[in-house]
Amino acid sequence: MIAIRSARAVRRLAALGTVATLAVTLAGCGSAGVGAAAVVDGNRISVADVQQATEQINVYSGQQVPQSQVLYFLIIGPRLIEAAAEAGVGVSPDDAKTELQQKVADPGGATITAVQANEALNRLGSLGEDKGKPILDSVVADLRTADIEVNPRYGSFDSDNLIMAEDGANWFDGETTSGS
Repeated sequence: MIAIRSARAVRRLAALGTVATLAVTLAGCGSAGVGAAAVVDGNRISVADVQQATEQINVYSGQQVPQSQVLYFLIIGPRLIEAAAEAGVGVSPDDAKTELQQKVADPGGATITAVQANEALNRLGSLGEDKGKPILDSVVADLRTADIEVNPRYGSFDSDNLIMAEDGANWFDGETTSGS
């Protein structure tokens, strides 16, 4: 009887250990929540949207664009898109979709937003120092005060430098991923 109870106790402890490990792993996803790549001022950007947008942008561009870069444009995109529209150099979702459809049959909403954001940044930059810089400075100031939480699998959002920073550790198995 003692052996049976010990075996049951071992199985229960093993099961509890598995649950605890899973809980710790999921806790590493941060407060962005399960399935969220990021949350920006309460607006959730899903992992699925980032993955789909990355796949579609890779097809469109013919290059391997990292998911963290796509997520970056999804984080900063709404502010850039709005600023470009207010400056008279905006790009509409229809324009972005038409451009994407040259190579991507049915681009998703996140893909369209990322392409809009990239084009908005280009258009604002082309306005020159006198007109474009103050607008971009305003966007930067707004982003620095935004509440941005990023799932650690993508790195982190550095609000001082407005870049996606690699955290240096593989989010899943603890291996370092930086060159150091």
